[in-house]
Amino acid sequence: MESWLDKWIIEADIASMQHKMNTGMVTSEQLVHTYLTRIESFAAADSFVAAQLRAAGAVLLGKTNMTEWAGFMSNEIWAGYSSRGGLTLNPYGPGELFVGGSSSGSAAAIAANLAAVAIGTETSANHLCRNI
Repeated sequence: MESWLDKWIIEADIASMQHKMNTGMVTSEQLVHTYLTRIESFAAADSFVAAQLRAAGAVLLGKTNMTEWAGFMSNEIWAGYSSRGGLTLNPYGPGELFVGGSSSGSAAAIAANLAAVAIGTETSANHLCRNI
């Protein structure tokens, strides 16, 4: 059974977590346990794309990191960064080579030979940008 904490943590930010800890509504141990539980959980149903791929016989290996809001959260945000997954690094030059944009996780997974195919989105020329 899903608790209020399981539902709340999905959209919680650092300030609200700090507030809940300061007021005694949640402990740091509860937060860690809730995140670890989410890591070990699986979606109850596939997305439309995943369902279509499975129906066609695809073997799905996992999910990759995706830049939040397709990279438009801020001009200061690194391409390939998300608050859930951290910064996606280019396997050919971690910290040195640009990974692209919103589909950076898919691109890095393919570049690292973790899979033969990945799904990405084209929102702002990230598939078209060149790594110069």
